[in-house]
Amino acid sequence: MKEYSFEYTDQKFLIILVGIFLIMLTGPILFLGSFIPVAGGWLGIGIAIGAPFLVFALNKRKLNKQVTAYLYDTSVQLDFGDYSQQIDFNSLKSYQIEDYNGITLRLKLSNNKKIELTASSGFSGFLPMKIFCQALEQKIILSNRNNFSHVTRITSAFENKWILVLMITLTAIFVIGIINSSFKDKLFTPSLYTSLAIFVGMWFTYFRARQKKRRQELNASES
Repeated sequence: MKEYSFEYTDQKFLIILVGIFLIMLTGPILFLGSFIPVAGGWLGIGIAIGAPFLVFALNKRKLNKQVTAYLYDTSVQLDFGDYSQQIDFNSLKSYQIEDYNGITLRLKLSNNKKIELTASSGFSGFLPMKIFCQALEQKIILSNRNNFSHVTRITSAFENKWILVLMITLTAIFVIGIINSSFKDKLFTPSLYTSLAIFVGMWFTYFRARQKKRRQELNASES
């Protein structure tokens, strides 16, 4: 048995927090005409814009939840503090690991119950969870190989064939946009560097996912 401790992002609370942020941010803008005279001009604008960011910052820590995982040869136990979940691999139907902008683990049990944990890179330290997911996957592979279980691995989005067509199309549009911007002397802008970083990250993730899929196929053929 090996113990892993990591944090994950509370997705439900994140959706609620983002919703509150957008309401607080857009509300004063929609009613700006009646809001400014009461609040006092620029001071009111500053409060209206700053308050949503302050609320988000004060609640950001609440997004992270701690979990301790106890990994065995044929099972895993997830301890969330107030409750725990014991999962035997022979009762596990499928699993999926998404490794982009953080990491997501999806487990589907034989009774169709689903467990999903996500460590978003912008809110949680996802490296400990990534290490756990890698160890969990190896245990599942060994369990399947020894016929203790028959767990199906669901490929990630970057391993599907259609993602290559989509990425080539988006990259072509991006290149056309760069060429068009160069004629307007708007080439070196912050949005350009941001978009470039996103595309480089996506292509890096794609090639890494393809390599992982080839390793999975090689291991399957050897077994």
